[in-house]
Amino acid sequence: MTHRLLLAGLAPCLALFPAAAAAQAVVEEVEEGGIFVPELLESEEEAPELEEAETAPRRPLVITLPEPRELDGPIAPAPIQFTLENGLRVMLQPIPGRRFSAVAMTYHVGSVDQASGWTGLAHLTEHLMFAGTDVLNEVEVFMRLEAAGAVERNAETSPDRTLYYEVLPSAQLEWAFWIESQRLARMLAGLTEARLDRQRQIVLHEGFERGIYGWRGMLAQSLFVGVFPEGHPYAQPVIERESDVRAVRLRHVQSFFQRHYAPDNATLSVVGGFDPEVIRASIERHFGPIRRSAPAPEPRRPAPVQPLDHERRIVIEVQHDRDQVYVAWPTPALYAPGDAELDVLSTLMGRRRTSPVRAALVESGLALEAAVQQRSYRDASLFTVQAVPAPGHTPDELVRAIDSALAQVHEAPFDEEAVREARDYWARRERLRVEDLASRAIHLGTATADHVPTLENERQRYLAVDADAVRRTVERWLPRDRRLVLVANANPAGAPDGRVRSDRRIAR
Repeated sequence: MTHRLLLAGLAPCLALFPAAAAAQAVVEEVEEGGIFVPELLESEEEAPELEEAETAPRRPLVITLPEPRELDGPIAPAPIQFTLENGLRVMLQPIPGRRFSAVAMTYHVGSVDQASGWTGLAHLTEHLMFAGTDVLNEVEVFMRLEAAGAVERNAETSPDRTLYYEVLPSAQLEWAFWIESQRLARMLAGLTEARLDRQRQIVLHEGFERGIYGWRGMLAQSLFVGVFPEGHPYAQPVIERESDVRAVRLRHVQSFFQRHYAPDNATLSVVGGFDPEVIRASIERHFGPIRRSAPAPEPRRPAPVQPLDHERRIVIEVQHDRDQVYVAWPTPALYAPGDAELDVLSTLMGRRRTSPVRAALVESGLALEAAVQQRSYRDASLFTVQAVPAPGHTPDELVRAIDSALAQVHEAPFDEEAVREARDYWARRERLRVEDLASRAIHLGTATADHVPTLENERQRYLAVDADAVRRTVERWLPRDRRLVLVANANPAGAPDGRVRSDRRIAR
């Protein structure tokens, strides 16, 4: 990604220096899987006359790269796992020779855990905790991590979890443990009206910047409401609303924090170059004294989702200049049987120009863009096909084209060779995660009681997918007439918040 941005910034120079432009072409060709070294582009200046011996035609040099292959043996050893007396789950993944380490503190609480009418409370609590405590404000956190040599730090909230992470020199891990333990133990002690108001303004600014307080938030929420049954956690409002964020008071944050932020509802993962015995002692010293939460009943998890028994068609009006089309199905949760198959299927259906969805929509000229995705969450997932009509074409045309592509997937299942190529693509993605310490630490924080997402486990999860499994998954989870069809009709003069034009169910 970095070299692409660099070359894009040097575009004016490439026009002046043909050799550099040729180098850019080589870089792009390498990313496609092979190397073609072209002849230098001809200059507009008159070339000097060559000796007779030099006038023989020159042929381009073609270099054939070997086919990528899976290496034998595991990518990395299994992480060291233990649980402190207060319930904090810890995962350590030492990597000999690395000078840096990543620390990720994952709390198993997200926007689905908010009470009705209090959207944005999870996000606002994340900001307040990131901002520090009574003895450690936001500026001091930044300065201490900066002095420790941290190269990355951030926090994020999703429907299912909230996480805080840092990447810093392994010799400075003690600072990360101290900061994270202080956040957990003393956040409420530093909570004031002034700090709440400041973080509220930051959250509101982010919301306006991302457009979620307008029609984009309504569009995203319509996807969840249209796919999941009434009463499911994902069917309640999970996209924050401006009015809810403005209504939050100190007592709401205090109650939410005390209910969900506790050692026994968190996972601490550390990945990098360190001595596990030393780090374990440090973790026990910083986090061990923090008390677990008060006894509470086990959180009720929804039953596994089932395919819809109807087709639902929702049409909304959005303040935009382009229509949008979504076709979606409820699918198995993250790491559940079928989740990996649907990831592989998303690649088979939409990644290549000849893939059914891309060929039917983009290559045919009906759509400007199209995407197929399995959006995996803790309790259920969404499988979506989305597209933007090209000028002169309508959402109805796109829905018919998606139906045609889906019929092709049902009637002509993908062969073993195509499935092998797609599953290897996902397995290779796991190998690429080896170098990204933060990604590995964050990924470990999504572990369930039944599955620990180590690099090896994830790689094997994809390599186990075959053509028969993909065929069964299509038949089970992508019925042609039982799904959500969501159409966003563009109206540049429409209401900023959008509006629902129609919402109907067709029983099957």
